[in-house]
Amino acid sequence: MKVSVVIPCYNGKRFLNDAFKSIEAQTRQVDELILVNDGSKDDTGLFLDEYAKKSPLNVRVIHQDNAGSGEARNTGIEAAQGEYIAFIDQDDCWLPEKIEKQIKVLDEDKEAVLVFSDGYHVDIDLKPIRQDTILRKRQAYEGFVLNEILQYGCFVPNPTVMVRRSCLPSERPFVQSFFPCDDFDLYLRMAAKGKLRFINEPLINYRLHPDQESRKQLNLAKTNFEVQITRLEDGSLGDDYSKEAARIGNKRLFCGYGKALIREGRYTEACELAKKHLPGDSGVLWWLWWTKLRLGVKSLFKK
Repeated sequence: MKVSVVIPCYNGKRFLNDAFKSIEAQTRQVDELILVNDGSKDDTGLFLDEYAKKSPLNVRVIHQDNAGSGEARNTGIEAAQGEYIAFIDQDDCWLPEKIEKQIKVLDEDKEAVLVFSDGYHVDIDLKPIRQDTILRKRQAYEGFVLNEILQYGCFVPNPTVMVRRSCLPSERPFVQSFFPCDDFDLYLRMAAKGKLRFINEPLINYRLHPDQESRKQLNLAKTNFEVQITRLEDGSLGDDYSKEAARIGNKRLFCGYGKALIREGRYTEACELAKKHLPGDSGVLWWLWWTKLRLGVKSLFKK
């Protein structure tokens, strides 16, 4: 079996028909579709069961207690039989050639551990809401890019990804405690194993709406910082990476987390963060950030 698709589902009945239609419309059909009902509180589970009965695809539905989207993906990965596994969120849609183009890349490049692409921003009704794409304002890199991810952050949009199953971590790949950055954690570790390939064109429609958990900026900044620090310290990335890239990236994430705390008025936590991480580095950038942090707190108290 070549390609498995995994969709974590939670109260997503409203959007799932669009996702299903986009999968059915692929120019290269997927071999199996695994739907993981992550303890939905509405009738999403029943909706999935009914779809499986009538779908032209090979569909398997798994029901589990609510554990989070990362754990739902892990459940789907464990059940998948495909050589390649593609991820899609319940509120997103693929463009027709996505699977065909990504299979071609992974078939031709045996060093590639995954392939990703760009995507269009759309609203709830799948209407374009921006002229730019997901990655238009970000530089995406391909090849052996561990250093680039460490320095600049994750540029891999999760709903665009197809992974080589044999290259996934042996234990549960998505670490739920790192949500909403569990995808960053996974792709950071995979970048230490092989090449990330990039198809420089939009292959998905990515819905933006107020309920998206990825838009909670403080939690995002905090968890991004924790993921990178943790993986550098626990040896998951090996030793074959640029210490300078890691140092620059850590400072970038530190500043982002600190500024997010200040914006939320959590000044004590921002100062504690600075106290914990500044003493280990006497570089000018750290000193500048400490100055900026103190000035930021003072200016906010004056308002």
